[in-house]
Amino acid sequence: MDNIQDGTKSVRFPIATDEKLSKLSLKLGRSKKMIICQTVDYFYHTKKDPVDVNDELLKRQISSGISRIIAFSKQQEKDLIIPQYGILDRLDASINMVLDQSENFAEKLGQINESQQRYMKMFAEFSHSSLDKNTLKSRFKLILESYISSRDKLGWNASATGKEEIRRNALEALFRL
Repeated sequence: MDNIQDGTKSVRFPIATDEKLSKLSLKLGRSKKMIICQTVDYFYHTKKDPVDVNDELLKRQISSGISRIIAFSKQQEKDLIIPQYGILDRLDASINMVLDQSENFAEKLGQINESQQRYMKMFAEFSHSSLDKNTLKSRFKLILESYISSRDKLGWNASATGKEEIRRNALEALFRL
């Protein structure tokens, strides 16, 4: 537009149009002549009719663009957002199931711990009594051997009081265990 030459042609228009052109020129910061040239170029390239203010082609393009945007949004919602709700529902159900199982697990773990403590106590008592049994067996063996040895020393013709004394000594030793 820089190669506009002054004085080539002139156009006559009403004063009201000149006032509008002057306001437009001030607003856009261009000369009236430049605005006229740019307006003619615009209508020439776009093949629009300046009388058609509604411009149905433009309306259809805008409407088509809006429809494509809405269709794209709906497709994104169907492909991405709605499946996420299903995933979130399944995740929520899984979390609730895990929490329920962990509560049951904690209860069972407490029961196992109590049982284990009882068994440990019983084992300790058994171990202690087992040691006592072994000690008793060895002492009983000594008492029995001592009784047999003492009886054999008395012989066959020993008095009843001697036999009774050996028996009484053996019983006392057993009771002292």
